[in-house]
Amino acid sequence: MDDSIGQIVGRLRDLGLLGDTMIVFSSDNGAWTEEGLNGGSNGLLRGQKGETWEGGMRVPTIFYWTGHIASGKVSLALGSQLDFLATFAELAGASMPNKTLDSYSLVPVLLGQAAASSRDSVFYYRDATLMAARYGNYKAHYFTRSGWGLDKPERHDPPLLYHLGHDPSEQYQLNATEYSSILEQINSVVEAHNKTIGSLPPSQLDLYDYDCKVCPCCDHAMLCVCNSTSTPVIDVGHGFYLFP
Repeated sequence: MDDSIGQIVGRLRDLGLLGDTMIVFSSDNGAWTEEGLNGGSNGLLRGQKGETWEGGMRVPTIFYWTGHIASGKVSLALGSQLDFLATFAELAGASMPNKTLDSYSLVPVLLGQAAASSRDSVFYYRDATLMAARYGNYKAHYFTRSGWGLDKPERHDPPLLYHLGHDPSEQYQLNATEYSSILEQINSVVEAHNKTIGSLPPSQLDLYDYDCKVCPCCDHAMLCVCNSTSTPVIDVGHGFYLFP
């Protein structure tokens, strides 16, 4: 991977495009720790890929734009990959769609114009279920579930509450009664968020009639590929399974 990225950067430099190109390196989820060394490490973060603990959702992200973003800087500003849309739109001088979107430009943070981003909340989903919500440094888990198990979601009432600034490992649950005002704030943020959610048509991932030109993978198993026609082929480590 390091070599491949180096080749891309080298080619951009050779073409004289490096100064006009922002390079972003990130991940779509945390490490899959149950696979041991092959699955990577989440360090001190609890949980793994597929879960809504920080170990499954919080990922490192690197922005590189020579001549614009200062090198060697680390930002603790709150951000989400959802913010890529607003960020790239601002850089390109494009208008955002005229609809409610959970996306905030990170340009002021990236260019050193601000220490904090405009984002103050993050919503943690698993499929269509809101599992947890963060507001500021506080995070409330309404449901928890293991990443790849067959267990059902476990509901928490009151929610499990953690202070991610003091406890990024989510090991020390805060007393819901003592922090009732914080939970009220988070619940209000969640209510406001839910009011912005409209009905959507089925996702390609919701359908069993997969179109592999659209969806070359699937959400039914750990590994999957498609054959040359249409049917997803799922490798679960003990053989291949075809979905109708």
